[in-house]
Amino acid sequence: MTPPSSPARRSGAFAAVLRHRREVAGLTQAELAERSGIGERTVSNLERGINTSPYASTVRLLADALGLTGATRQELLQAARRGPGERPAPTGGYLGALPVSRLVAREAEWTTIATALGAVVEGSGKVVLLAGEPGIGKTRLAQEVSARAAERGFLVATGRCYEARRETPFAPMLEVAAALHAAVRPRDRDGIVDRWPQLATLLPDQPPAAEPRTSAVRAIAAAPDATYRLHRAATGLVRELAADRPVAVLLDDLHWADVATVELLAHLARHTAGDRVLLIGTYRDTEVGVTHPVRRLGRSLQREGLVQVVPVPRLDRGDTARLITDRLDEAEVAGELSTLVHRQTDGNPFFVVETLAALIDRGDLARLDGAWVRREIDALVVPASVSEAIAERADRLSPPARHVLEAGSVLGEVFDPADLADLAEEPGLEAALDEAVDAGLLTIDGGHYAFDHSLTRQTLYAALSPVRRRRLHLAIGRRLADRPAAVRRRRSTEIARHLEAGDDPVRAMPFLLLAGDVAAGLHSQSDALRHYRHALELADEVGDEAAAAAAREGLGQVQLTTAGYDEAVDHLTRAADDHRRLGDLGARLRAEGLLAQAQYRRGQGEAGAARLAAVVAGLAEEIGPGGQAPGLSALSIGLARVRLALGQRRACLEAAEHAAALARQEGAVASEADAEALRGTSLLFLDQPDEAVRALERARTLARDVDAPNVESGAILALQWTLTMRGELDRAAVMADRGLEVTRRTGDTDAEALHLANAGLTAFYRGDRDEAQRHLETAMELARAHSRTLFSGIPPAYLGVLRAGQGDPAAAALCFAAAAAAPNLQTFEFRAYVEARRAALELVAGDPRTALARLEPWLDVEAPTQIHDVMLLAVAAEACLELGGAEDLDRAEVLVARARRRAEATRNVIDGLDARRLEGRCLLARGRREEAAALLEEVAAHATAVPCPDVVDRVRDDLARRA
Repeated sequence: MTPPSSPARRSGAFAAVLRHRREVAGLTQAELAERSGIGERTVSNLERGINTSPYASTVRLLADALGLTGATRQELLQAARRGPGERPAPTGGYLGALPVSRLVAREAEWTTIATALGAVVEGSGKVVLLAGEPGIGKTRLAQEVSARAAERGFLVATGRCYEARRETPFAPMLEVAAALHAAVRPRDRDGIVDRWPQLATLLPDQPPAAEPRTSAVRAIAAAPDATYRLHRAATGLVRELAADRPVAVLLDDLHWADVATVELLAHLARHTAGDRVLLIGTYRDTEVGVTHPVRRLGRSLQREGLVQVVPVPRLDRGDTARLITDRLDEAEVAGELSTLVHRQTDGNPFFVVETLAALIDRGDLARLDGAWVRREIDALVVPASVSEAIAERADRLSPPARHVLEAGSVLGEVFDPADLADLAEEPGLEAALDEAVDAGLLTIDGGHYAFDHSLTRQTLYAALSPVRRRRLHLAIGRRLADRPAAVRRRRSTEIARHLEAGDDPVRAMPFLLLAGDVAAGLHSQSDALRHYRHALELADEVGDEAAAAAAREGLGQVQLTTAGYDEAVDHLTRAADDHRRLGDLGARLRAEGLLAQAQYRRGQGEAGAARLAAVVAGLAEEIGPGGQAPGLSALSIGLARVRLALGQRRACLEAAEHAAALARQEGAVASEADAEALRGTSLLFLDQPDEAVRALERARTLARDVDAPNVESGAILALQWTLTMRGELDRAAVMADRGLEVTRRTGDTDAEALHLANAGLTAFYRGDRDEAQRHLETAMELARAHSRTLFSGIPPAYLGVLRAGQGDPAAAALCFAAAAAAPNLQTFEFRAYVEARRAALELVAGDPRTALARLEPWLDVEAPTQIHDVMLLAVAAEACLELGGAEDLDRAEVLVARARRRAEATRNVIDGLDARRLEGRCLLARGRREEAAALLEEVAAHATAVPCPDVVDRVRDDLARRA
């Protein structure tokens, strides 16, 4: 095995290297062109320097045609440049680099992978997992996939998992996302985050704008489906790119993957099966037990027929001999040597290569006059293990180079040389790194250095004494802790690990909290929980009460998101009490707001509202009249929202008005907009519809002016529905479009489902049933994608309205059953709304008695739902009319009169038209046919003007009864 070429030679022009290697091979340009399948003019242009930017695939074809292996192949690959002034494409043993040698003895495995490649080109998504022991060649196979895919026109994106970053959410996906983002056409690139806002968390140039504890962490509680939204965004980008060209995503060393990465990979696998997407993953099967996320991923995808697991076995003696021959530049190898090496290495390719390197370094194998010579077999000593072989090679380095390697092993498989600077025992860092590169133990990876194999790093790290290991961890941790804020945030998990391994838990603790915040901001709840729990343990250990309170708040925040309401209440109660005792008012208010949400979702809404009210009242006394406290308006908004959810409309209005006043004092425009939206919504339920519309319009304007999309989305939801029921359907449709646009910017699919449901209902009333179906079916898809929320029943309820209108009562019944299974939204007595819709189906089926009995629990109250009263009372009135008795007719007239009063009070034109239609039917039943006909014609004209064709059709049916 020849040593790597010198830096001077590596920097030589590609033209000169290619011409030299062709002449050494004794080929003409025409012969080389024929062997490689490249045009003769292309070869000529490359050798004359006319073409200075050969494609990687072209270089590989030339290297194969020239029969180059080992250092000579690497020389040609590294000399190739993609453009003037650009560095050569990296070569090395890691995924993302060009391989330094040919693939040997993996024909069976490659056949399986090549079949998958071909299927993807034809339009079928494929997932392949390469499994085997360390050093077996999984990464080399993945490199081959990467290179061959690129040659076939694939967009290739790679990511690597590292042991040191196994607790960093989406660590390898950051590399993949950056590559995919870079592949988007420049004119479209800036719009990626606008279309898929959640991708900002995966793109290195899109850091969160606010501090995590005031923005990213808090946002996760408001979006229980945040993880799904991120998965959906990433999948959307991949599928869109795959529509233009095939996409290959390759992830190495998945045994070190974080849970968030595995979950995202599973989502991609399930949602790209019909797209030109190839997903490749490698993992060590010796390091993934039955409960490991990657093992579970493989099992679940195999059950669904979505993955092919390709075992990568050891080489037999014949293939070991082929590998040795290749690494010795096709020199003839004695059978005794290959037998000895195979017996010593068991056919593990990395062990074979390391053993050969150790034999060459020791002089047992040497090149003389272009040929390899060896000592006699009985004098040739093969290292007893790969660790011994690696140690032998490292021991031949100078002390500075050895020290640098040891420090690098503490950092991980890939490291930044800047992280090693200022370590006192490493003078001459650059020279030491060059020496390690020349020895083949390190490779250059852009501006970083990478160990030639993860086993090399592990061997060196394991050889460190406990004292030196601890001292290196501490020095590196302290150095990283002094980096700029953006670096500290990005590398918080690493910093905490180094400081804790260096016996500095006090300094490690804030970085563990930061790591939890970052994981929560990336919607990786399992990683966030792990970091917060670890921080809490350390905080209790060193007696840091403030850190313990912060950790409990983080735990409660994430458990609230993941529906662990009991644990959330416990942690947030303690956090709020601890913040109060420590005098941190802002943190206390924040925790109290979260606690109220957790109590409500736990079924303790009254207790949550009472506690929040007490906190607000106590603060008012504490700070005095006109006094302010940070976040007090936000706390009042939280109280208003809980009151509204509990159906306490008057109390909600009072809290919202108080919150709006506080927000104006604080100059918090977004909070004022949020408070106005809640005020407007509560006014809808208090029979003040005109004032409600004005408040909602004001909320929308304020939110738009300060670019608060979540607040604007909430205001539009209430406003658009209100405009629909007022019969302003054209304006409602425009508002629906704006609501969807704003909400998709936030990435909140729960809110998006509600906007789609509202838009579908509007389209239904306008008579556009195709558009209604598109909106409502998409809303259902989104609603099913995440856990149930307070609003989960609305999409199926509105879809049921459409199905009933389409004449499919069975499908409508299924929709209403799904809606009934959702939580009862007490704000407007959702259960009554669903039962009224079910009763309408029973009328269609000719069973008015059952329909009326279903509605009886609500008929003794003038305004049973406050918002859907007209529809409920109208259905009950129609049931009475269908029953046909004299008393039934009397009752129908009373119910219709009540429905008309409620329609007037709430400005409900749509349902009011139906109430007036039923008034006409009552007149018909009384024999007053002329009055009935005049009224029904008037209703038909009004419904036509709205337009509301469904009501028009029903009026025409009633007029037909008169005839």
